[in-house]
Order: sequence, then structure tokens, then C-alpha cells
Amino acid sequence: MLLYRDYRRLVGYWCVRVSIASSNPSRVADAVAGIKSECGIPDAQVQGFTIDLPATDTEMRLEKLLTGITADGKVDHTVVTASSTSRQSLAEADRDNLLELAQLYLVAPELTVKLAPRFLKQSYASNLVFCSGRRFRKPVKEWPAAAALSGGLEGFVGWLALDMAPLKVSIVNPGATETELRGKTAEERKRTMEYLA
Repeated sequence: MLLYRDYRRLVGYWCVRVSIASSNPSRVADAVAGIKSECGIPDAQVQGFTIDLPATDTEMRLEKLLTGITADGKVDHTVVTASSTSRQSLAEADRDNLLELAQLYLVAPELTVKLAPRFLKQSYASNLVFCSGRRFRKPVKEWPAAAALSGGLEGFVGWLALDMAPLKVSIVNPGATETELRGKTAEERKRTMEYLA
């Protein structure tokens, strides 16, 4: 999970509220338990949600998610890390796969931005951060669609930085991060990280 260590530090030292959402309920439960355990505060304000972004009713699901997250007040920061580890060569690509990737990389982020002003504090100190990959700038074999969509996300966020004031909007490209998405074992993650480096 991106920024996982930062979440633990923030919860432990600054008593912030953290909400985590993913399509995988067990990953959400593990992340919430891990943050509470490692920050040393069993009753820390960490909550988990599940959401399926490729669904056709994405906007309704996002609105429900954001309503749940902000039940105790608006948020200061939203970090969107949704992506896919799906790898397909151009020859293997099909319409359904391309549309699912577009849903994750472009549709869900745009709908998040549409809804964000209702749920984020309207302040120069509030921000909306999108995480992209280096695939756009440093192509990797068999990920042409993801590279194209990452480039589209960067262009979209560049426009948002102007249009969403006073909210700050930015994109970060952390490169390959060693998370459970890269493999179940340390050895699998190491091989994947070497491949993506």
C-alpha cells in the first residue's frame, strides 16, 4: 500500500484520522490492523472501506465511500492510488480490458474530482493527490495501455491544478514500490522490483 509507513507515523504522532479503501476487503482489514498495531494505539482513528471502481455505477459508489469517510467531518487530504497490475501486450489487448483500465486510470479519478469539493475542506491547505506510475515516462514491455492512460492522468491533473483552486491538486510518480501487489513473498517482490527498475 502506497505511503503505508507515513500513515502509521501520522496516526501515531499526530492523531489524524485515516481512511483506507480498496476493492479487496482482506487487504483493507490487514492495512487497518497493521496501522493500529504499528502506531501503538489500538483505538486509533483508522477505518477501512471497500469499493469496486471498475463497476458501471462508479460515481454512486464513490459518493457513498466519501460520505462514509466524512461522517465525522470533511477531510484535508485525499490520496488516490488506484491502478492495475494487469499486463497485456498489444496483441492480447481487447476492448473490455482497455475499458476497465480506462475506468481505473481516468474515469474514477475524474469522478473523484467531481465529488471532491463536497467532501474536502475548501482551503489552500487541503489537497488531492493522484499516484501514477513511471510507465508513461519509462515504458515497460507489455503495458502499452497503462502507459497511455498514465500519460492521460498526468495531463488531466495538470489541468486540475488550475481549475480546482483553492484546493491543491498534484500527481506523484513514486516508481515501483515494494508492496504486496508486487508479490506474495519477499523473493517475488524482489524479482518484480528488479524488472520494473
